Amino acid sequence: MGGINKGLLQLQQESFLERLQKVLKPFVSEIILVTKSPRLYQGMGFRKVISDIYKVRSSLAGVHAALVQAENSHVFLSACDAPLLKPELVRHLLACTSSEDEVVVPASDEYFEPLCAVYSKSCLPVIESLLDRECLKISNLFSRIRLKKIPYRSLQQYDPRLESFINVNSLQDLERIKNLQSEEEEN
Repeated sequence: MGGINKGLLQLQQESFLERLQKVLKPFVSEIILVTKSPRLYQGMGFRKVISDIYKVRSSLAGVHAALVQAENSHVFLSACDAPLLKPELVRHLLACTSSEDEVVVPASDEYFEPLCAVYSKSCLPVIESLLDRECLKISNLFSRIRLKKIPYRSLQQYDPRLESFINVNSLQDLERIKNLQSEEEEN
């Protein structure tokens, strides 16, 4: 996106972060924002605005920082560039999570949605080991912990078009989600 701050992009007069806060607030006791620029988000209603502890360019470092700072044993994680997250899908993923689960993640046969998933603090030692060895892909974690995959097809009753997983990585993506929102309003 050429340096554009994706969390502050607008959809229907709300920033992506405001939309995500609205969706998550009914289901969680705290919302933590992990960012490289914490000062930018002060006063936006987040309980905590923090930076990565590991200074590497990796979503796994963000997962780590969130788990370290979280008060609860399990944390629902979402990317700031996925503004179409559906509350019903969040509710279902949380309902599928047991105390023994270390990660509950939506999955197809060959792909995971690691930034729309529930993580346990019990993953921290494995995450730290991966980060220490510069194994930076979140998927590296999945073979080393207790993983519960939630099939896409079972999630379609909560999000028929699986819009919760659409990330905005370009201006074309932004136009696409605006069109999806317009279609949804017309129906």
